[in-house]
Amino acid sequence: TGTRRYTGRSSRGAEVLNGAVSFYSPTIYERKTRWLLEDVGLRFDELVVFIDISDILDETAYRLDADSHVVLTGLVRRRAERAAERWAPGRSPKALQTLGRLLDDHTLLLARAYDALAARLQPPLHYGASWTLDAGLLAEYGQAGLARARERMDALATLVAARGIRLTVAVYPWPDQILMGDRASLQARFWQGWADAHGVPLIDFFPVFVTGESPRETVRRYFIAGDVHWNEAGHA
Repeated sequence: TGTRRYTGRSSRGAEVLNGAVSFYSPTIYERKTRWLLEDVGLRFDELVVFIDISDILDETAYRLDADSHVVLTGLVRRRAERAAERWAPGRSPKALQTLGRLLDDHTLLLARAYDALAARLQPPLHYGASWTLDAGLLAEYGQAGLARARERMDALATLVAARGIRLTVAVYPWPDQILMGDRASLQARFWQGWADAHGVPLIDFFPVFVTGESPRETVRRYFIAGDVHWNEAGHA
């Protein structure tokens, strides 16, 4: 099928399929779920959708064509350019940004080491995450991305409800939101409103990670160094 699948069985005897892939967003969540149900014939009882902060930017780059195929209308950002934007303008010298782009293009090991060092020196401020913190980015792509994401999540909710499949939505912060104390984040408030309107449970992980302890210590303890993903302790 060309689909990456990671399956396992929980201690309660439930079989779990992890269908997550980088750069997915609600457009693909809905389309892939429809494909699994209608074309593959997969049957399941519950669907849990973790909506990532960067999904909102990614949604602005996807559309469905006349055959309901997902089409990428344009690259969201070049990978190297997005790596350079981990630092707020003026905080990182241009020479360091150039070095970061060079390493990112040519050597993965040194690039990750550079990311880890930079993350210890200053907060990572990602273009694709800062729409919850920056009114300019909210206007630039956030509002359009949220509207598109809501439309596709509406379709997903309708799809699974017709088959009696329980839907749960979860949201969680990137290091950006933790470092900036964005506990009552627009991400959480938007999807809480959506969940309430659809009678869907929402799991809000923002209060779990945005706490009274040191934001830098929280990021250090629960995230892969220089990365936006949880480490083993973060997953636990």
